[in-house]
Amino acid sequence: MRDVLPLYHDHLVSGIRLGSRRLKVIVDGGNGVGGFVGAPLYRALGCDVIELFCDPDGLFPNHHPDPTIVENMRFAIELLKERKADLAIAFDGDGDRIGVIDERGGIIWGDQLMVIFSRAILQERPGATFIAEVKCSQTLFDDIRSWIGKTSCNFRDRSGRIVRISCNFASPRRPPGVFHACCRRRAPRASRA
Repeated sequence: MRDVLPLYHDHLVSGIRLGSRRLKVIVDGGNGVGGFVGAPLYRALGCDVIELFCDPDGLFPNHHPDPTIVENMRFAIELLKERKADLAIAFDGDGDRIGVIDERGGIIWGDQLMVIFSRAILQERPGATFIAEVKCSQTLFDDIRSWIGKTSCNFRDRSGRIVRISCNFASPRRPPGVFHACCRRRAPRASRA
């Protein structure tokens, strides 16, 4: 069996450029796989990482690993304030969703993260296309359009299959979403959900 994590980390690190300031980041793994993967990744990106519940434990002894629930973010918020960190990133149990906390201890919700991502993409790709769930706030769609981006909320056809649309960023209401900016020119193959 081959360990793919070093290849995955190398791929991500090669495409991400952070500013010159070294960030202090809390990584709350929620005792799932997010901390196991995320903490070393942020270190490789040059961040000072403070680990919180990064040892995998399927019993989730510290809190339920759902960063969309405010109570589950409590420990990360407290540690961020105590250690004067720049931000905290909390993962769900299987590492496919995140919650983000700013330097003041405020939660940056999924729609707000998507606005940040879309603005960054639109600076590099004016007129880029974004797909989001209909459950996303109107603020997200309005903000993207105000930056001269295009939006759609068509993820699936009537049979439930993912629709093949070329776009620069697609996201459900809960982050992290799927980036397609600056990486490829064609949309990936559609797959069944």
